[in-house]
Amino acid sequence: MSVLNGFALIGNLCKKPELKKSSTGKTYSFFIMGVNSGKDKTDFFGVVAWDNIAENLVKYCDKGDQIAVMGELGTTPDTNSPKDNATKVTLTARGISYLSKSHKSNEPKQIEPEKDVFKPANSDPFASF
Repeated sequence: MSVLNGFALIGNLCKKPELKKSSTGKTYSFFIMGVNSGKDKTDFFGVVAWDNIAENLVKYCDKGDQIAVMGELGTTPDTNSPKDNATKVTLTARGISYLSKSHKSNEPKQIEPEKDVFKPANSDPFASF
């Protein structure tokens, strides 16, 4: 199955992403990224990421970090438009690659180890054979 409404962007985060909860309890992050589109020109795109994608973005990224975003385009009704049946385009991230940290950040982030790490009951992995 091919996706015909996909997009791919490479750019920098305009501010530190924040994790929020929707009215249904799902986690998400709406972020703005700047994409160079020629000499002395930058385009800005608003993208939404959901669940684990959003959680990892907030955990590992900061303002100025370069990311690649792949996702799908959609439309929603534009309630702020005076025109009837007006819609606006939405960009939903389906995958994010972390390309480089901002050179403004001198210290690497301290990443806490996961607490629920799988530990085998037996130290010998072949003991059950």
